[in-house]
Amino acid sequence: MTKTLARAELLAGQQFTWCERTPLQRAMIDRAEALLAAALQSTDPAARVLREPDLLLTAQAVVIPDLAVFCGPTWSGPTLVVEYRAESTDRLFYGPKRLAYARARVPEVWFVDATKETLTALRLTDALDYPWPAPSFGRDEIVRSSAIPGLTMVVRDFLHRGDDLHADR
Repeated sequence: MTKTLARAELLAGQQFTWCERTPLQRAMIDRAEALLAAALQSTDPAARVLREPDLLLTAQAVVIPDLAVFCGPTWSGPTLVVEYRAESTDRLFYGPKRLAYARARVPEVWFVDATKETLTALRLTDALDYPWPAPSFGRDEIVRSSAIPGLTMVVRDFLHRGDDLHADR
């Protein structure tokens, strides 16, 4: 029998166990991944969406975002990261994870909160920080990427729960 090792994130040198997504979250991420990849085909055909990659941001920070978009001829780092709110994510995301993404100069990070039906867009400034409070978009609003010209998405594309509303049971 093969034992699966638990995945972990490293933030400011401290290890945090990464939690598997629930079936409901996986269904939302599946759909968002497909729609994001399709939208990128018309704006940047060379761009790639990776699911749950281990991203080495700094020597003290390794993260596992739900989705990461890589653009350009070399993939030195993601251009856009999409994170879904999970249990206890707020504390980590808006604190040390947000700082780690800024230090690694990730141009844009979208934080999806399915419960509140919002997407918060963190956009890196020339000061290498994300202005706070960051703009949030509701279910039927359009979010435009500041890092990937021409990329626009409707927030509900990140919230779709699939045909089976009881998929998480």
